[in-house]
Amino acid sequence: MSDSAMIVSSHDISEVEFQEFIVALGGWGGPLLRAAVSEGQSTVWIGLLRVNDYSGLYDDYLDDWARCLGGRAITVLEMQLDHTEGARDLYLRIAYEFGRLWKMFLVDIDDSYVPYELVRARCVNQ
Repeated sequence: MSDSAMIVSSHDISEVEFQEFIVALGGWGGPLLRAAVSEGQSTVWIGLLRVNDYSGLYDDYLDDWARCLGGRAITVLEMQLDHTEGARDLYLRIAYEFGRLWKMFLVDIDDSYVPYELVRARCVNQ
């Protein structure tokens, strides 16, 4: 099974914003708000989800997410990493670029909550 991570945001990302974000990263979008970004041999698959559309799925996390964001979580980008070494750098870059645009935090591959400031520091130090 591949590693997964999530970007959780208080921004209500439109379909157009999502597609523009993916294209700006050099990725491509598909149906049902699915996309992929590749770099070298690595690919990260991304799904755009709205918290309200998945009643019950995230309920156990909503209070923690609101504390991390300082507001209500609205959007989740679920990321599936392939098994290449570069996929870990790529998903961090995706989270970094997302955070430059919108308020977010990362639910890392080990399920830890990583604020944008630490995501940025990890990317700068790579």
